[in-house]
Amino acid sequence: MFDDLRADLNRFTALSNLSGLAKWKSLLETQGVWAVSVYRFGRWVYGDAPRPVAIPCKAIYQVAHKLIEITTGINVPASAQIGRGLYIGHFGGIVVHSRAVLGENCSLSQGVTIGVLGGAREGVPRIGNDVYLGAGAKVLGELSIGDGARIGANAVVLKDVPAHATAVGVPAQILLGLARCRPTPSSRTG
Repeated sequence: MFDDLRADLNRFTALSNLSGLAKWKSLLETQGVWAVSVYRFGRWVYGDAPRPVAIPCKAIYQVAHKLIEITTGINVPASAQIGRGLYIGHFGGIVVHSRAVLGENCSLSQGVTIGVLGGAREGVPRIGNDVYLGAGAKVLGELSIGDGARIGANAVVLKDVPAHATAVGVPAQILLGLARCRPTPSSRTG
């Protein structure tokens, strides 16, 4: 639990220019940190905690999880499988299905939903490593998002997204290779 949580917190601090006391103050004020910390605690309680400790801690986790859901609008249940380095940078509207699988170093913006299509369609998304999900993105159904993919703001993803591709629109369309297109120092003008 502590190694995973340390990796999560490192993602939060690496994205800021703060140091010392200001860094710790920022961590304490960031609601994404609260949600990720409660998620990691829940994973420990339901997975690795010794039985005599786990029994009372389950009640603590349930209360903490519900408080986080109410106060931050972020629902990341302990049963979801999420790799280390999870980053939730903004408040609210984030829902992760209890059976969803996310790789390492994923970033979730506000309004992201990772879940099922509904009805009899029970499959859930499998999301690779280093995936960015933009504000309002919806990833629904039994599909795979490849490593390094980018999901644009308000995209509704209903089909697989290959590694290092970008998906945008409703329904999402794949833009291959766009995630890797960055100007090199020699190609800049001016």
